[in-house]
Amino acid sequence: MAVSEVGGMIGLTIFTIWLSRRYLVETLRAAFGKLPKDKVETVERNEAMPYRWILLLIVFGFVGTTIVFMVMGLGVVAALLMPITLLVFLFADMRLYGLSAVYMRGWEHRMVFYRLLWPTAPDPLTREFVVTSLFSRREFDLVSSRLNEPSYGAFDSYRMSGLVQFPNRSVFKILLVVALISPIVVYLSEVWIGHTYGLSRTGICSSVYNCGAPWGQTAESWATLPNNEPWIPYMFLGIVIVGALSLLHARFLWFPFEPIGFLNGMSYNSLISGVWFPFLIAWVLKTVTLRIGGSKAYENYGLPLAGGFVAGSIVISIIGAVLGVVRFFVPF
Repeated sequence: MAVSEVGGMIGLTIFTIWLSRRYLVETLRAAFGKLPKDKVETVERNEAMPYRWILLLIVFGFVGTTIVFMVMGLGVVAALLMPITLLVFLFADMRLYGLSAVYMRGWEHRMVFYRLLWPTAPDPLTREFVVTSLFSRREFDLVSSRLNEPSYGAFDSYRMSGLVQFPNRSVFKILLVVALISPIVVYLSEVWIGHTYGLSRTGICSSVYNCGAPWGQTAESWATLPNNEPWIPYMFLGIVIVGALSLLHARFLWFPFEPIGFLNGMSYNSLISGVWFPFLIAWVLKTVTLRIGGSKAYENYGLPLAGGFVAGSIVISIIGAVLGVVRFFVPF
C-alpha cells in the first residue's frame, strides 16, 4: 500500500507534470497573454474554453473547496489539504485509468497527507479530525465516491468526443448541466428510497462497513492508515521507483517498462482482482498476432476481436443493470 498506492500515485502525478512542463508553461503563457494571438488561437482551438478561464476555474474551485471544508469545521491547513489530496490522487487516477482502464482501488492511500498532519489520532477525537478522516477515506474512492465518479465520467466523455469529432466545448456544456442536476436528483432519490424501502435492501448501504463504519475515526484504525509504522520510507521508495520508470520510459525508446504497469501489478487491485492476468493474456495475444500475421492481422482481426469483447461486456452490463432495477421494484 505505501509503496505503490501512496508513493507510486504521488510519484505519477509529480513526474507526469514534470514531463509535461513545456506544455503547461505554454498554457500559462496563453492564459496570461504572453503568446501571439495566432499562436493562442492554435493551442486553444480544441479546448472547451480559453486557458485563462480554465485557470480561473481551477483557482476558484480550489478556493471554494477549501472554504466549504472550513465551514464544515476544518482548520485552514486541514481544509487546504483536501483539494490538494483531490488533485494529487485524482490526477494520478485519471492517468492510470486513461492508459490502462484500471483505477487504483482502496481508501487508505488518500489519507496520507492527513496522516502526516495527525501521526496519531487526537484524544479526545475532534470534529475536524472525524470529518477529515471520513471525507479523505470514502470520498476519494471510486466504489463509493461522489468526487471520483464525475472525473471518470468527464474524461470518458472527452475521450469519446475526440473519437467521434464532437466539439469539446459542447461536451463541457453538457457536463456542466449534468453536474448541476445530478447531485440534486441522486441525493433526493437516495433519501426517498432509503426511507421508503430501507438502505439495507438497496445495496446503497448493505452493511455497517459500506455505510461508513468508523474505520480511520478511532485511534486504533488511524494508526494503520495508509499502513502501520514505519510507512514513510516506503512511500518515498514508491515515488523514486515511479519517477525512475517515468524518466527512463520517456528518455529511451527501447526501455520496456512503464510506471502504469508497476502500479497495476503491485497494487491492492492486483492482489484482490488479479488485474495483471488480463494484461498478460492481452500481451501474449498481441505478440503472437504481430509475429505471425504482422500489423495487418492485428488491425483486421486483433482489434475487432478485442473491440467485440469489450462491446459484449458493455451490453451485458447494461442488460444486468436494467434487470437489477426492475427486479428491485418488481421481484421475480
